Amino acid sequence: MAAKNPACLEELRTFFAVHHRDDATAELSQYVSFALSVGDPPGFEFRYKTNELPPDVAALDGFQALLQKFYAQAGIERIWRQSQPAFEEAIARYHRPAREALLAVNAYVRTSTSPNLHARFQVYVDLLAAPNQIQTRSYKKRFVRGADAIRRVAVPGSRHAYLHFQVDPWRCGIPRS
Repeated sequence: MAAKNPACLEELRTFFAVHHRDDATAELSQYVSFALSVGDPPGFEFRYKTNELPPDVAALDGFQALLQKFYAQAGIERIWRQSQPAFEEAIARYHRPAREALLAVNAYVRTSTSPNLHARFQVYVDLLAAPNQIQTRSYKKRFVRGADAIRRVAVPGSRHAYLHFQVDPWRCGIPRS
């Protein structure tokens, strides 16, 4: 990527400097919210209406267009294809512990393991996140638990979040019909 020297790199650095937060968790949080609010590259189209976006995403006005430019100029698609196998291998190590934690909750509350048609619980492992930065979000009918790779998917925390998702969906912001 350094060899490509994307033309928008300085603009991206400026954007990050302007939107810097003193608290490391708040700094990461705004970009996690953004990532969970947009679709796939290269368009990064918002999944929700403007008035449904989390407040920290609204504060990142202009980031979507800048990210589209950077994605194209830096050749991120090619870099992603090259690194994809390494990411898949690393994430596979966390699949079993996470699955077992969620199955334990299903057994405890005696619920089915079949997919809930009204809501979805997801665990993301961020291999590039700073250690000990766990993020949990509820967007419309998606309940998302993010974990860094260091904590092995933070199994106890994921189990706890999933228990809330199953037992008290209203608190998670997920209406059951």
